[in-house]
Amino acid sequence: MINRLIIYGGSFDPIHHGHYFMAEQALRTVQAEEVHFVLAKNPRWKDKKDDGSHRLQMLKLYLQDVIWARVDEYELHREDEVNYSIDTIQYFITKYPGTKLYFLIGMDQVEKFHLWKDAASIASLVQLLVYHRPEYPKDHENVELFHMQVIEGPDHNISSTDIRLLKSLQTKKAVLDYIAHHHLYYMHKIED
Repeated sequence: MINRLIIYGGSFDPIHHGHYFMAEQALRTVQAEEVHFVLAKNPRWKDKKDDGSHRLQMLKLYLQDVIWARVDEYELHREDEVNYSIDTIQYFITKYPGTKLYFLIGMDQVEKFHLWKDAASIASLVQLLVYHRPEYPKDHENVELFHMQVIEGPDHNISSTDIRLLKSLQTKKAVLDYIAHHHLYYMHKIED
C-alpha cells in the first residue's frame, strides 16, 4: 500500500526539467512514495487538435527511469470535453483508499484557486502543495484560506513555451530526439 501520493497534473507540452525538479522537491518535502503525473486531455488554452499522444509519449520517455514517478492517463481517456481537478481527485480517492493524497500546483495557480470548480472540496479532500516562485507572494490569502503547504526549492525558470520556440533545451535528450523525429514545435521552422 502507498501511504503518501502526490497528484501532479498539467499539459506537459513538453515536460521539462522544471516539472521534474518541482515534483522531486515536493516528494522529498512531504516524504511521499510516488508522484503521479496526470496529463491534461484538453487544456482550455491549448490547440484542440492535440489528442495528447505526443505529450504522453514524451512524458513516458522523460520519466521512464524515475522510480518514484508514474504517468497517469485518466484524464486523457475520459469522455468529458473538460476535465476538472475535483473529478481527478475523486478518481484517486477511489483507486487508492486510505492513502494520504497531495495535489501539487504552481504558485501561479494560487491567486486563481478560489475560482476553481469545487475549490473548497478539493482543499478538504487533499493536501494542496504549492511550489514557491520568487515573483509570487507566499502570503496570498488563498494559501491560508485553502490550507496550502508551500514547498521551498530553487527557481529553475524553465518553460515549455521556451522549448517549443527553441529558446531552451531544458528537457531530456530522449524528449528532444522525439520532437525532432516527429517534427514537433520548432522543427517546422528549422525545416523551412
